[in-house]
Amino acid sequence: MSRSIISQYLKQVDNRWQLTIEQLSLVITTWYPDLQIKIWSSMGYEILGWGQTTYRLSSGKVNQWFILGLADHKRYCSLYVGGWENQQSLIERYQSKLGRVKIGKACINFSSLDDLDLEGLKLLIDRAVRLS
Repeated sequence: MSRSIISQYLKQVDNRWQLTIEQLSLVITTWYPDLQIKIWSSMGYEILGWGQTTYRLSSGKVNQWFILGLADHKRYCSLYVGGWENQQSLIERYQSKLGRVKIGKACINFSSLDDLDLEGLKLLIDRAVRLS
């Protein structure tokens, strides 16, 4: 099932990012075979997402969102990882373990799978999954 969703997602991915997205998708799916995978739509593009979590906005509205999300962009790929601990995003907490990447509060931007430190990434994702 997850391979068919990944294949469906890859059909709309820019050719230069297809191999990177496919490889990282298979790594994540191997690490977390029990996380449901689906395609989410947000901010005008589609994101390949694993798992589901609930969070509350400051307005009080409750949203459902993925725990991990992977998307291609024009100049890079983004891996979105949810989770906060002690008022700091998990990505910020694990930044030094992630490799040669650019980070935001909830995303890791990279140009190649070689830029990511997969051991550090696994630690980050493990924590995010446990907190969800």
